[in-house]
Amino acid sequence: MKRFLNKDYQFILEEIRNKEKTGHWMWWGFPIFKYSWGEIKVSTTTLYYSLVNAHEAREYVEKNHLYYYEAIDYLSLYTSIELRKFFGPDIDKFISHVHSFVIYQKDINMDKKTFRNLLIIFCRLVPCTLIESIRHEKNLAIY
Repeated sequence: MKRFLNKDYQFILEEIRNKEKTGHWMWWGFPIFKYSWGEIKVSTTTLYYSLVNAHEAREYVEKNHLYYYEAIDYLSLYTSIELRKFFGPDIDKFISHVHSFVIYQKDINMDKKTFRNLLIIFCRLVPCTLIESIRHEKNLAIY
């Protein structure tokens, strides 16, 4: 877990509050689980910061809970469009992070409010992902 020490989590919170992501912090700000990538483009940095299991995710949340809970609180207020605009090309990594943390919630042992907010975020993003993939597959224009 040393790889997550000495990171500027306040910078992430400022960007979330301002709804403008300019930094490159996705790997350690919202780490994803190894082997949960699907079609996500994986870099060596992604590999380095990926979480191995739920125990490591729990440790991540415990050590960064003040940042993590506040970040998820703010992000739960974003609409689906705002989330997609904010994360841009990193949206798939964020969806993977949220999905994994929702699945392993009991093992991670986060507070109920944060879990509820993760579910809100997940429900805003996943249907859009499915709709977008269907739209793309069928070559449909949605206005």
